[in-house]
Amino acid sequence: MIGAACVLVALIAGLAASSLAARARRRAGAPAATQERALDQRLPILAESPSFAFTNVDGSTVDPAALRGRVWIADFIFTRCTITCPMTTAKMSVLRRSIRSDGVRFVSFSIDPEFDSPDVLRAYARRWKGDARWLLLSGPTAQVTAFAQAMNMPFRRTAMPNEPIMHSSLFFLFDQRGRLRGQYASLDDAAVRRLVADATWLESTAEPPRAAGQRPDEEPADHGVPRGRALFQSLGCAACHADARTGPPLAGVAGHTVRLEGGGTALADASYLRQSILDPAEKIVAGYNPLMPAYGSYLGVADVDDLIAYLQSVH
Repeated sequence: MIGAACVLVALIAGLAASSLAARARRRAGAPAATQERALDQRLPILAESPSFAFTNVDGSTVDPAALRGRVWIADFIFTRCTITCPMTTAKMSVLRRSIRSDGVRFVSFSIDPEFDSPDVLRAYARRWKGDARWLLLSGPTAQVTAFAQAMNMPFRRTAMPNEPIMHSSLFFLFDQRGRLRGQYASLDDAAVRRLVADATWLESTAEPPRAAGQRPDEEPADHGVPRGRALFQSLGCAACHADARTGPPLAGVAGHTVRLEGGGTALADASYLRQSILDPAEKIVAGYNPLMPAYGSYLGVADVDDLIAYLQSVH
């Protein structure tokens, strides 16, 4: 009788423990399910990433599996482009500076793989002060074309020397499981700010959250010329202004008269330099297209002051 009672007590204890464990699992799963619902409401799944396997500038092969576990932002570029791509890549530089986390990757797919070899893309990355989080991928032409079409990003060749390939300038936001969560117009400042917020929030949903990474081109803490030089590099300004096809040379411009589109002139004093950073389309240098982004949405007053100090030091 005593043995039967012991068995009964043990059975009851086992059932109670199982019930408690089940309740604990349900409680643990509830926040994750709630978080997933909030994620789907804010950023609905638009599609799965199409399959691809392309070569990065370091020679490694990158495919969706290599990006799994990380949020990634993608665009389509080609290095010979002198109109759309410099603007898009400048915004990609803004994104890389705005999103510091090592849990995010930035992926640029070349749509001109016959020219954009890994060596060419590596030189392009150096020009734009790319860090290890920025992947520049190329692959066989047929595969790149098929991938772009699967992304609803077809491109076509033209007879225009400055824009030999016509393509979209959208940014694409993918989650840690390779699901497309958003599309953003890279030339729309409000859309780019929204992308920064969405990517940051999406990355924060990772379990466990990833620690913020220290970028190799971290800006100096001291204000003035050194920090202005670092900003000039990290924002991609040096890349555009080193190429006379995309931006006017800036050496010695401070304090001198600048010829403007329409026949006017302007003295390149501190006021002019500030306006050129915050609202560059207001006064376009003669012979150039209005390609430069307006940085008023991305830089603070101290940032602009540092950039001006640097530009005034360049001779």
